[in-house]
Amino acid sequence: MLSLAGFIVGVILAGDDGQLLASREQQVGDAAPEETPRAQSPSIPREDVTGSDISGLSRYPGSVRIEYIREDQGSMIWTETEYLTDAGLSQVREFYRDSFRSEDWSVNDVGFAQNAWVFFIVKDEREVFVEIRPRGDIVEVDIEQTEPKEEAPERNTGGGNGNRDNADDQPSQQSQPEPAPEPPPEPAPAAPAPAAAPANDDGYDDNDDDYDDGYEEYED
Repeated sequence: MLSLAGFIVGVILAGDDGQLLASREQQVGDAAPEETPRAQSPSIPREDVTGSDISGLSRYPGSVRIEYIREDQGSMIWTETEYLTDAGLSQVREFYRDSFRSEDWSVNDVGFAQNAWVFFIVKDEREVFVEIRPRGDIVEVDIEQTEPKEEAPERNTGGGNGNRDNADDQPSQQSQPEPAPEPPPEPAPAAPAPAAAPANDDGYDDNDDDYDDGYEEYED
């Protein structure tokens, strides 16, 4: 009964305008600790840093690229781009969700932690992480992509350009000039015909003279 009576007295003292209740709220507010001030937001640059955007994935309109990294990781290429925008977190998130659908990205996973949204999206052989998080009164968008390295074009081993490159470091047979045909060998000169023997020459004239001389000496 005493509690009820005290409550009724309090209501009466408060009056219809709630002045007593308002005064109490003011006292609680004054006694409560002040809210921690929001972290100071980094200034947004006016121009993009050197680099390029992720192919096939739109960036938030009006955002500024503040970081670009591209690294060769063996058979893969890793690329990271980072943007800042003064738009609200929900606006940026809805923009990228619409972009995923309109640009044929498959959303394989979605996460939310510490006021940051993380999307894992896939397209063909490319895998991309999109993180959207607040930084003071602006929003940062961090995009990381992994994609296979493009295969090197096949080497041309044909002739005609003088810059042949063969796996065995051997010149291509197609590029070697064909040897000129050799001229046919000249015919050997004909042997001279033997001289004709003189008429009535039996080959014994000289011998006969020697024989006659010897015979004459014998007779003497």
